[in-house]
Amino acid sequence: MAIFLDYIFRLVILFAIIWLCSYPFLKDSSLSKRDTEEKKRLRAISDTEQEKRLRAVSSELSLKNKNIKTSKVPQSPEDKNLSEKVKNIKAQNEEIIKNYNSQKIAPVPEQSEQIPKKVWPWPVIEMPGGTNSNNDFGNGYWEEISPLKMFGYTVGKTSGWPAAKRKRFLRDFMGYDLPATVEKIYGKKYGDPSSLERLKAVANLISSLIIAAKRRNGSSMKYAIQDWTDDLNFLKTAFYEEQGLKFYPWPSTEPK
Repeated sequence: MAIFLDYIFRLVILFAIIWLCSYPFLKDSSLSKRDTEEKKRLRAISDTEQEKRLRAVSSELSLKNKNIKTSKVPQSPEDKNLSEKVKNIKAQNEEIIKNYNSQKIAPVPEQSEQIPKKVWPWPVIEMPGGTNSNNDFGNGYWEEISPLKMFGYTVGKTSGWPAAKRKRFLRDFMGYDLPATVEKIYGKKYGDPSSLERLKAVANLISSLIIAAKRRNGSSMKYAIQDWTDDLNFLKTAFYEEQGLKFYPWPSTEPK
């Protein structure tokens, strides 16, 4: 029995110790709960008060705006004179615009745009019937001076033009309006600028010069023949192929 009482006594002491140890924590938790509730209550009060204040300020501002809108600011005599002047100017402008719109303005005839013709840049060097027409075949003479030779076109080793100059001349001969002298002498054989007729006439001319030179003395005129052949190939590439001025057959350079 004494042992049982001792056991009970120890349990009581143990529970007392546990309660004493946990009491501060329980107290703190209860206090924290009270603080939280108090803070919520204060926040609710402050939010309500702020809302009331905002509503009061908003209603006060709206009332002031209404008063401002409905109130009439008295105009000074200077302002009245200025407004009258503005009204008079507006009326005058409206009258001017009305009169202008009522007038019938005759349309200005459009001037047709005329594209200026290119001016032929190569001077005439020699006309047909010159002193060299029968003895300088290698430089481009063919019974009579060709339209190429008229403007100085020359091939060969001795006095021939450089390849770049010959190509520039042939491109101009194809693209420009030729001088009236060419049509007077050769008729309409060379056609319009950049036309198939002109390409065909120039290509046939150079081809005939190559064939005649080969029949006459090909070895002594090999440089002239080479220049003519290069120029004929240039015409084929630049105009026959690239510009589509095609005719068949392309002139041959071999004697038959």
